[in-house]
Amino acid sequence: MLDYKNDPSYTFETGMYKGAPAKVYKRGKLPQFSISDELKAAVYDGMPSSLSCEEKAVYIYHKLCSILDYNEDFFYKKKLGLEYGDVLSEDFTSKIVPGSKIVCGDFSVIYYQFLSEIDGIEPVIIEQDGGDGSNHYLPAFYTDRVSLYCEAINLTRSNTVGYGNIPYSISANDIARAKSGIMTNGIFGIDTYNIMPQVMHDMYVAATGREPVTNYENMFYEAQDVFIQDAEQDREEKSISDLLDEFHEAPKTEIDDSAELFEKKFGAFLKILHRYRLSGNSAYIAFYNLDEIGYFGGKTIDTKIGEKLLQDGKEVFNRVVIMQREDTPKMYLFDPRGLTLVECTREAVEKRLSSGEWMYENDDEKIID
Repeated sequence: MLDYKNDPSYTFETGMYKGAPAKVYKRGKLPQFSISDELKAAVYDGMPSSLSCEEKAVYIYHKLCSILDYNEDFFYKKKLGLEYGDVLSEDFTSKIVPGSKIVCGDFSVIYYQFLSEIDGIEPVIIEQDGGDGSNHYLPAFYTDRVSLYCEAINLTRSNTVGYGNIPYSISANDIARAKSGIMTNGIFGIDTYNIMPQVMHDMYVAATGREPVTNYENMFYEAQDVFIQDAEQDREEKSISDLLDEFHEAPKTEIDDSAELFEKKFGAFLKILHRYRLSGNSAYIAFYNLDEIGYFGGKTIDTKIGEKLLQDGKEVFNRVVIMQREDTPKMYLFDPRGLTLVECTREAVEKRLSSGEWMYENDDEKIID
């Protein structure tokens, strides 16, 4: 059986992990982790029979990516120096169910436990020293045919890794990709018999029910179609008096106001988010990529903000996004969790920041000091 160390090109010597000290936890060094019955049922639902051990592993990976989401609360607690918890404790993951928000340690522990129940697979958890008091975890596994990293949370930094042949210009982790119909590329490593490209494709389809695409262009065109349909419906719903008023005005074939155009296009985009059942970090990632490829027209300056909330008696942060457009003086508030866009004022933003109700995710994105 292969060992994950057989290929020095991906033992933290090159690429995104270069120079990062790491610990490797194998069987015997980890407890028996507890996974909820709800999560097990959701993962195994629809799993084909007679799969190889590699196919089972990749199917479970895609299922987890499609039913869990990233917990952006971690960004703000890390910034404030607050403890997230011991992800390697036996019961830390027992409350995670479909729809739960997780971080790298949660995913690593859950995936490790699922893999440990598959014959022919040796799973490990890798702990990377971030050098700033925080660590990054990722799962890996090896069989007699492959030895692979499984990076669901972070972006893979090279076009040469992964089996989806997707350029890094698509800025999305595998949790967002799996939900958005885009081929994942976070699984990479040694593939002695070149089995992984087919395994990745087939198990993506089996786990998500979709034929994968390679980027966000499909979502771009879907949103564009909804925008056009909405515009046509608006015209059909106009009253006779509205039409008579327009008859006496200069003909308008396009929306002239930049702010109105952005708002209508964003409204169509929100419908697409509902269609894909995207929210939270995955919804923000979809916005970012559609903005990058020009769906909204012009450029959106976005600033990520942590909104302090009280949930089950605990202080948590929900990410909201302040948006400013280069072509309009208006300022907007996008809530990726609630899937809403509302206009806001600079004064209101400043008030909530100064009160401590909001905090910046990244200080270099400050719009108000």
